[in-house]
Amino acid sequence: MWKKPNEDVATQGPTALTHEQPATERKARLEPAIVGTALIVKGNIEGAQDLRIEGEVEGTVELRSNTVTVGRSGRVRANIYAKQIIVEGDVRGDIFGAEQVIVQSSGHVRGNITAPRVTLEDGAKLKGSIDMDPQNSESNSKREEKPASASAAPAVNGSANKINGTQHVATAQ
Repeated sequence: MWKKPNEDVATQGPTALTHEQPATERKARLEPAIVGTALIVKGNIEGAQDLRIEGEVEGTVELRSNTVTVGRSGRVRANIYAKQIIVEGDVRGDIFGAEQVIVQSSGHVRGNITAPRVTLEDGAKLKGSIDMDPQNSESNSKREEKPASASAAPAVNGSANKINGTQHVATAQ
């Protein structure tokens, strides 16, 4: 009589734990990881969870499918790659946002920003460039290189060409 309830409890224990694990995992995905004000991280940060930086980070932050927030007390000396990046503190490095970059009024960025949508709030500080069309700018730079290399092509049939300050004459034989 007593054995039967114990067996049920034993079989329910692991089943109950497996049902609770997905809820715990979902909760972990919703809450951002935090680098606290008393922490200094040196190296690369990679993962699949949102991140809030209130301390110091040096290296690379690569959370391409998530949001990275540099809090008011956050100091980042790294390139940041994320889906969305929010800067409230200080960033020295390039920022690559797949969807959006927001530099709030308390934010300071010393580096280049690349994202399809960029917001600089009134009072935000930026020393660097903004590229809101990265795919188009890559193709433009390739187009600009082609005419430059074509003009450096050697002349034919006795015409003169100046390359690197030296007069070159090509003759057909």
